[in-house]
Amino acid sequence: MRKIYKILLIVFGILLIVLSIAVHKIDSLLETVVRQELDKMIERTDSSFYYFEYQDVDFHVWDGDIEISGVKILPKNGMRDSVDAGVLRSIVSASFQTISVKGLSFWKYYKTKHILIDEIIILEPEMVLTLNPNVKKVKRKAFNPAKLLSPKLKSIYVENIEFQNLNFELNNVLRKNLMLKIDSLNLGVGDVVFDSLSIKKKVPLLFSQIYLSVQKLAVNISEYYMLKTNNFVLDSRKNLMQVDSIRIIPKYSQREFDQKIPYEKGWIKIDMGQFRIEGFNIDSIREKQKIYLQKIYLNNPNIITYKNKKLKDPPYKYQELISQVIREIPVDFKVDTLIAKNAFIRIQNIGDRVPQTLPANIDFKSGYIKITGITNDSTFVKDKPIINVAFYSRFMGAADLNVHLSLPVFHANNYFTVDAKLSELNGQVMNELLNRLLLLSIKSGTILSTELEFAADNDSAYGFIDLSYRDLKLDMKSTDDPQKSVVFVNALLNTVAKNNNIKGQAGFSRGFIAYKRKPTDKFFKYLWKAVQTGIINTLLPAKAVKEQSKQFKKDNKKGIKQDKKDNKQANKNK
Repeated sequence: MRKIYKILLIVFGILLIVLSIAVHKIDSLLETVVRQELDKMIERTDSSFYYFEYQDVDFHVWDGDIEISGVKILPKNGMRDSVDAGVLRSIVSASFQTISVKGLSFWKYYKTKHILIDEIIILEPEMVLTLNPNVKKVKRKAFNPAKLLSPKLKSIYVENIEFQNLNFELNNVLRKNLMLKIDSLNLGVGDVVFDSLSIKKKVPLLFSQIYLSVQKLAVNISEYYMLKTNNFVLDSRKNLMQVDSIRIIPKYSQREFDQKIPYEKGWIKIDMGQFRIEGFNIDSIREKQKIYLQKIYLNNPNIITYKNKKLKDPPYKYQELISQVIREIPVDFKVDTLIAKNAFIRIQNIGDRVPQTLPANIDFKSGYIKITGITNDSTFVKDKPIINVAFYSRFMGAADLNVHLSLPVFHANNYFTVDAKLSELNGQVMNELLNRLLLLSIKSGTILSTELEFAADNDSAYGFIDLSYRDLKLDMKSTDDPQKSVVFVNALLNTVAKNNNIKGQAGFSRGFIAYKRKPTDKFFKYLWKAVQTGIINTLLPAKAVKEQSKQFKKDNKKGIKQDKKDNKQANKNK
């Protein structure tokens, strides 16, 4: 028995040695085959625009591991010149430190025709794409991914795919600048499946989770603006997307911008702290092409807008109101709540009727914004038929402003309502704004309170403003010399306009808001023009306002009646 036992041990030992030699030989054989195929690929690139090279190939059949290192795909000399000259549309160069495939089961593939892989890791990829948009795209027959499946290959499953520290650049040869730059992108995708079911999807892959992080992102979004972000993270496991900072940076100062544009156009600068989205459903995005989000948080948004009204009027363009813009977004979406904290908004305008070239500023400080029920998906209309916007800020840093907007998104005539309250304000706070826009200033007076309420649609705005003030004295400056007052005009102005208009006292005038919208009015301009009519009507004699109100009601009888009906329904749905 002992001899038989020894013989069996010797035989088993020999088999292990033979098997290890065989595996080593298989490794060597496969490496030789792969090297031959890669060399053939290199030979084929001799007649193409690119050359391909690699440093090494390593196989471990026993573990199912494959690694190719030092991979480079580079354009040949003269290709960039061909793109510049408009002969080619684009060129690309790419390099990879290593491409590793781990846990590939050759035996399972041989038995079942299913490829199973534990992990694919692509380390330190570097890619640069150079584009000439003037060159037309070459129409190629679309590749059908179903062709990859056959009796020899039924499916591919990868437990995890990772891109580590990817850097990418996109250049536009026409603009001679960078269009897109990504620094240190890391991407992980879990449970990736390619089979007969997945190829029927728009994106022919199924996956269970995705993690994406980008250290820095810079996008040349237009001729006038750059977008930059820091520390972007998307994590489907937590249903979370977060960016530490977002900046939209103008390439030109306000004065340079005015010199480069042919007609009146808005300039904007945005500097925002953390941007965070919670509760997004990646399955609805992937499978239904619908975006459902629970909460969006914006921290410390700093927004400055500017417009020079001395420039030529822009070409006629019908401006859609917010409800219509939301309805026409091509992707169905829903956001339960959007909250912005500690917002600063500055609106700057250079007036078209005054000699000054310094912009007038309207400031909203310490802003808090809450928007609920944002959607263009008709399936949610019964639950949340109205978008509600609540906005609080310190107006001009001096008075509390509370605004509420209700926007029924699916209203045929884009009906909406506005109500707002402004606390006590020293009238002289408004002088920089009024003087630079209208050459008008307030010599003295206190605005005790301001309350307004109106309804509006595509055609007109109708409502009231209660502007309560005391000891108001106005001062109109000369267009020839903005430092001098126009004595006659001021005497007439302060005689016609009431010096006191105190709510609750005899003689109080309620300002009538009545404005016929121009089709070129954007939403916020529409709001301001409507409020402006109410302020002017507060200062005018009561008789004149009464006549105007009567005529406006007569001209817009049908619309006002419908607005009141809609307003009643909106209040019922709040």
